[in-house]
Amino acid sequence: MKYKKKYLAVRQVINEIDPIGLIDLCGLEEYDMEVADILAKLKDCSTEDEIKNMVIGVFTRYFDDPGDINLYSEVGFKLMNIKLLGT
Repeated sequence: MKYKKKYLAVRQVINEIDPIGLIDLCGLEEYDMEVADILAKLKDCSTEDEIKNMVIGVFTRYFDDPGDINLYSEVGFKLMNIKLLGT
């Protein structure tokens, strides 16, 4: 999977959960910096739990609060599928 396609797939997953609640206010590009960070770190994750915890960590670092933790329940599964498509 090419970088841009993978990037857009990760962006879609993150925008769907919209953990900070900014998409409606700021647009689809709001989390682009976080998406780039997540995509860079995704290769180092081996399990869905590692991915979920990494994503929560990214949002905690950027916003000091990851938002509602329940929103992340499927993020590991969805991003693992994207990661596997890219290998």
